[in-house]
Amino acid sequence: MQRTASIATVTLVLLALLGCEPTTAVPAYRTVDAPSVDSIPYSSESVAENAANGQRTAVLYFARWAISADPKGTLLTPAISRSLADSRFVFMTADLTDFPGDTFRELKKQGFVALPVLVLYPVTGPLVGFVSETPESQIVAAIERMGR
Repeated sequence: MQRTASIATVTLVLLALLGCEPTTAVPAYRTVDAPSVDSIPYSSESVAENAANGQRTAVLYFARWAISADPKGTLLTPAISRSLADSRFVFMTADLTDFPGDTFRELKKQGFVALPVLVLYPVTGPLVGFVSETPESQIVAAIERMGR
């Protein structure tokens, strides 16, 4: 997993230290998602249910208040989308703009302090997460390794 300090990271850390939940919305941006993977809304219960049923899950956590030109960053390119579909991941999106703070706190406990982040939940083993600065090839390789 690659973690890089960015303005978004610093902002989120400062908000967390102040005990604030980020709530200031910025304009919505359009992301061109590849059509090869269908997205369903995120719920932690669904992730757990998928694991119990032997299905891998990928969740793209993002928020419109994140300091980024695109709230989903570069984490859903056509190559990543195709790889998720080919590897039979259940793909979920979690827009944390207006989500309860519990989800964001859980992400922080898992070591993710910046949004957007793409988290791969295997059936067994540790989860793997990627931030926007992660090279596409590294994300695709991890998806394909988990998909075997």
